[in-house]
Amino acid sequence: MILPKQLLKSNAPELTVDWELRFSANNGPLQSLTADAFTETAREEFDGTLTVTWHGDHPLGRGFTVAAEFRRNSDGVIACRLCWSPTAPGVRLEEVVFPRFILPYPEGSEFLTGFCDLGWRRPGGMRMAPGDQERPSCDAMQFSGLIVPGGDSFYLEHRDPDFYTKELEVICSDDGKQLRMGAIYFPGLDDAEHTVENRIPYESCFCFFTGDWFDAAAIYRRWALRQKWHTERTEPNPLRDIDLWIWNRGVSDEVLPPIERLASVIGGDVKLALDWYWWHHNPYDTDYPDFWPPREGEMKFRNAVRRLRELGVFTQTYVNGLCWDMDGASWSEGGEEGVIRLRDGEPKAVAYNRYNHHRLAYMCGESPRFSERLRDVIDRLRDAGLDGQYLDMIGGSRNSRCWNPAHRHPKNGGCYNVTGYRALLRGLGDRTFPLTLECANEAFMKETAGAMVCGTLSAEHIGFPAETLPLFPAVYHGRYALFGGYASIDGIPPWDPLWPAEDRMQHEKPWHLLYPDQFFLELARAVVWGIQPMVCNLRNSLWEDESFAPSLRFLCDTAHFWHDYREFLFDGEMLAPGKLVCDRKMVTFAVRTIFTKEGECREIKRDLPTVLHSRWRSPAGNEALVLVNYTAEPRFWNFGSDGGILPPRSYAIRREAAGKAAEPHSI
Repeated sequence: MILPKQLLKSNAPELTVDWELRFSANNGPLQSLTADAFTETAREEFDGTLTVTWHGDHPLGRGFTVAAEFRRNSDGVIACRLCWSPTAPGVRLEEVVFPRFILPYPEGSEFLTGFCDLGWRRPGGMRMAPGDQERPSCDAMQFSGLIVPGGDSFYLEHRDPDFYTKELEVICSDDGKQLRMGAIYFPGLDDAEHTVENRIPYESCFCFFTGDWFDAAAIYRRWALRQKWHTERTEPNPLRDIDLWIWNRGVSDEVLPPIERLASVIGGDVKLALDWYWWHHNPYDTDYPDFWPPREGEMKFRNAVRRLRELGVFTQTYVNGLCWDMDGASWSEGGEEGVIRLRDGEPKAVAYNRYNHHRLAYMCGESPRFSERLRDVIDRLRDAGLDGQYLDMIGGSRNSRCWNPAHRHPKNGGCYNVTGYRALLRGLGDRTFPLTLECANEAFMKETAGAMVCGTLSAEHIGFPAETLPLFPAVYHGRYALFGGYASIDGIPPWDPLWPAEDRMQHEKPWHLLYPDQFFLELARAVVWGIQPMVCNLRNSLWEDESFAPSLRFLCDTAHFWHDYREFLFDGEMLAPGKLVCDRKMVTFAVRTIFTKEGECREIKRDLPTVLHSRWRSPAGNEALVLVNYTAEPRFWNFGSDGGILPPRSYAIRREAAGKAAEPHSI
């Protein structure tokens, strides 16, 4: 249907919205019905709400009815919702696509989503090709859009405080000139596999606007900052004072000495933090959740933690908060009963470890025996003297759908994963023992102090095919700690000695010389995005090789800069970046992870500005422009009436006159 002009702005382009119902009969494959298969029977307007009703005789049921409601909110967006009749016996409604739009996809436009971690977009050469499809899962924030520079950009969000499972389906037309963008809601099913809902339990909102990615984030911010996961975060964040994270792995004799050395040269005012991996007896990505005892014995582990406390280093360890090893010894002790089962009955599991191929099964929010084992591990670590705890994978997996027949929750869709893991997190940590997760995720902001954001901060490092953006900091910055990145001084990932030695890469290269900008850019990007910087795999031997001196110096400069301007970079509100003029450079990145085998390294290239920048407002109302030159040459920059030459691999800050908060352009 074409939306009437009284809902849209008078100068807005014509907009068609439709819906699709995907269902199965007698446990068969998914079938589909669209609005075209029904007859529109009524259009009614009452108190500013337009209701459109469709009716028809279909496999979903005789006289099956669908109704869509639309109204224009006072904040300028159009809110909509869909409801439908109960389905016929033996028919289950599994996916509801609504709202769905057909949008022009002109050259230069950019598909954008905040669904995943910090958020990402597809500009220029990363543009979707004819026939391409994206189906991002809603695991971080609940908005997406299509940015059309100089034209009518489009915005879509879901105002769902309970975090029901949802996805976005984006399909590029065969001629490449249009995008079909549809929101997918997954209705819950009861034990008899009847659809238990007959309406989407939250509103979706959309509008045209003029602006870019920051303006889209600003629209979402108006709703998001009124939600309890933000408004109820009133105490100071216990991670606020951290200036630099070190992500080290292994036993204490490998992990501690480089931290002690860094602490001795970096200065007493800088607060260091350690994210300690591979402290556990089991190989990485194996035998979860049975991490205890420590690999080197409990007493030596406790002594190491005590030494870190003496150094003033905030210390947390790695624990996977989501998975149980299907091929591990303890799987029979509760894994089967708590696992997420897919629609076909198979457990949701991935063999992340490429060396022993153990399958890590995803555990549902309704998995009490898994929760008990996890609590036991965390209690032991807390008793050992740790300052906090990192829990992997929870933040990036809230949207899993579970069909386990033994579980009480509705099958298929629902909010049971968020509800269950929120309850678990509340029982594990508090202000004196803060928890952090993998991936930024608004659903768990109240229960945790922060999140590691490596994948989107260092997207090129892992070969991510789109451009990542600081959408999450643009919305939520100032109360929640984000940290991370894969920045590695020598470019050599760590190796778990419990893995098979024959799989280890035997011929390392001088990666830091082959990819001279990668470490500096990854570290610098964290700072300008308002993310606590992190260095990976810090080793004592780095200080013995003069070729690493520039990297070590930049590492210390980064920590000091963050420390000196924390009022902006942690406490502050991100402002619209504005336009900075500088040279651009084709930067080459090594694509390599801990599981990359000999001969599998590859490269990825990005055309990037040589000076990165961002703008911030402190709680006191002061505004500042943050600049960093990550290259080895001096770089010219210009921003409005200001400009100059930034020395190689250096930071700078320009204070600005306080002004009004940037607002998105007209909606």
